[in-house]
Amino acid sequence: MGRTLFSMSGEGGTGRLTIAAALPAVRAGEDPGPAETIEAAWDAPAAVEASGPLLLVAPEGTADALAGTVDAGAVLAPLLGAIGSFGRRVQAVRIAFPDGHERDDALLERLLAAWPRDLRLALDLADPTWEDDAVHARLRDAGVALVATDRPGVDEPVLRRLAPFLYLRLLRPWQTPVPADKWRARIAPFLADGCDVIVVLGHADPEVAERIGSAPA
Repeated sequence: MGRTLFSMSGEGGTGRLTIAAALPAVRAGEDPGPAETIEAAWDAPAAVEASGPLLLVAPEGTADALAGTVDAGAVLAPLLGAIGSFGRRVQAVRIAFPDGHERDDALLERLLAAWPRDLRLALDLADPTWEDDAVHARLRDAGVALVATDRPGVDEPVLRRLAPFLYLRLLRPWQTPVPADKWRARIAPFLADGCDVIVVLGHADPEVAERIGSAPA
């Protein structure tokens, strides 16, 4: 049976709010759902078959590939080529640097130099060595967002406005209630200040989406 997806886009102040469903592993043959915003790997069936807006995720190992070469353009070419085929439906691209992939300023410079400035990029920098004002300043200069992820067992992430948009991932499992009202209150000031906000939910719960997307009190 196919998955039921959902999305919600709307105006909150002057910033635009987009709520999407994360689909890390949709099997071939599954129905990716109606034309709604999803976050999926660029080569996943869900991304290929979807007709609505997309948040694309670079393949696993992209960070290692970038670290192993001085030619970032060659590493990014397949991803950027796929994005070209999706057209304007791609809202943003997320590239993950997993925990253990320590800060590398030269790598960051190669990536930013090769990335097209008109395509929104969000970097998921999990290792704490990236947590530095100089890194944040470089991302701000490039208009690149820093992904904030909320997951079980860790403190809630800090929300930093480094780009014209925020990229927030809420990944608590079904058994753990997502504090939707609290997250809505946290993102409301950014929306009111003209910053777009992307919220990716790790499970398709329409009630949570509606509560996050409702107007703040």
